[in-house]
Amino acid sequence: VILGNSQRCIQVSQKLLLRGVHALPILYPAVRESAARVRFFITSEHTEEQISRTVEVLTRCIAAT
Repeated sequence: VILGNSQRCIQVSQKLLLRGVHALPILYPAVRESAARVRFFITSEHTEEQISRTVEVLTRCIAAT
């Protein structure tokens, strides 16, 4: 999820972790600052319920930053 700001990515990643979702921030210089993102690693082992919950949690975390 591209958030376009390294600081915001760090904040969202930390908030997600506090809510049980592990997603890593990908920051400058690995990507352009405007392309800073939170990266999710989704596998076939994740359930639809887990993915739906993650989307809901992510939405709340983004809105709170």
